[in-house]
Amino acid sequence: MGIMLDTKEIKKVLKVLLRKSKGLSRLKRINEMNHGLRILNMQVVRQKLHSGCNVVSYETIDYIDALLKRVQHARLHPKFALSGFVAK
Repeated sequence: MGIMLDTKEIKKVLKVLLRKSKGLSRLKRINEMNHGLRILNMQVVRQKLHSGCNVVSYETIDYIDALLKRVQHARLHPKFALSGFVAK
């Protein structure tokens, strides 16, 4: 993989998503974080169109989206845990 992900950026976005979904059950929290990530993605696209720069990279959003999907799958199907999580 030729793209290096910025771990500080990933942590920053996850921290905001976690803070916004505080107080919910785990599955509801994951769904709320997915909703927040979709909104962030729309903001990034809008910023890219209008100003040419964006706050968060597309790779970071894709990585967090894949992470949330795997966590949700693990919550819904606990038999198949997060073994071997590797970002694609």
